[in-house]
This record gives sequence, C-alpha cells and structure tokens, in this order.
Amino acid sequence: MSTTVVEKLREGILDYAKREAKKMVNEAEKKAKEIIEEAKRTWEARKKEEERKIIEDAKRRAEEIIVEAKIKARMNIAKAKNQVIQEAMEAVKRKLLSGNYDRRKSLENLLKESLDAIGYVDVIVYVRSSDIDVIKSIVKKEKLKQVKEIKVNDNIIGGVIVESIDKTMIIDNSYDSRLKAIESRMLQILSRELFK
Repeated sequence: MSTTVVEKLREGILDYAKREAKKMVNEAEKKAKEIIEEAKRTWEARKKEEERKIIEDAKRRAEEIIVEAKIKARMNIAKAKNQVIQEAMEAVKRKLLSGNYDRRKSLENLLKESLDAIGYVDVIVYVRSSDIDVIKSIVKKEKLKQVKEIKVNDNIIGGVIVESIDKTMIIDNSYDSRLKAIESRMLQILSRELFK
C-alpha cells in the first residue's frame, strides 16, 4: 500500500471519526437542550403550584381573619345592645320602685287580669308591703270575694302574684315577671337582628 493510499485511508477514518464525534456532540447538545427545557417546564410548573398554594393559603388566612373580625364585631354589637337593654330595664325598675305612675290603676289591672286567668277559685294575693293597703282597697271597692287573703312578698318590685288556696295554680303578674318576659323578647329580637 502506498503512502498516499494509507494517508487517504487515514484521512477518511479521521473525517469519519470527526463526523461521528460531531454527530455525537450535536445529539448530546440536543439531549442537553431537551433536558434543560424539561427542567424549565418542571420548574415553571412547580413555581406555579407553589404560587397557587401560597395564594390559596393567604386567601384562607385572610378569610379566617375576616370571619373572626365579623364575629368580634357581632359580639361587640350584641354586648352594646345587651347593655342598652339592661340599662333600659334598670330605668324601668327604678321608675316602678319610685311609684311615679298610677300605681293603683296598674295594680287593679294586674289583679283583675290574674283573677280572670285563674278562674273563679278562692285565692291568696301576694304583693309588696308598700302595696298592701292599695290592694286591700281595690279588693274592697271591686268586691272581689274570691280574694281570701293578702300576704306580703317583698321579693318583688311590684305587681301581684295570685295563688289558688289549694296551691295548684299560680299567676305571676309581678312587675318582675313582666320585665323578664319583655327582656326575653327584646333579646330574641336582638339575636334575630344580629345574626340575619
């Protein structure tokens, strides 16, 4: 073999090796680009998922803060309204204790209402000590024969409690029970208004 042939053969092998090497480098670069692109896509997807999680968590915390603030606001409103109701009830009690109204008419109406409710049975009437003379005069004037006894109950601020002699029926028409009923209704209305 001549040197030119060997040289050509050697150049051919080198060219082939260079082409193959270049082909391998190109394939490796192409594969590297694909890996880099896949990594970028994965990173973007993870980034978006993390952003979504962070935003959802922030929204959830914000909603919790809002709900907590609403509850506190409602509680403050309820507390304020309850305080207004309590103050109103205390003012009514003070007015009732002062006797600065037509006490006789009030007691007469409450007594008659109680007697109507209990029916025609003999009864005991309980009143505050300061009202005993007023009730006695009402019973006498109105000829309320079913009232057999009048007793003192200074645990009430006014009004009457009527009890059948056999103690099977009681009509509590005291100012205290009426105020409790009014207060209960006011609280129900308050709750309904607050928690609509």
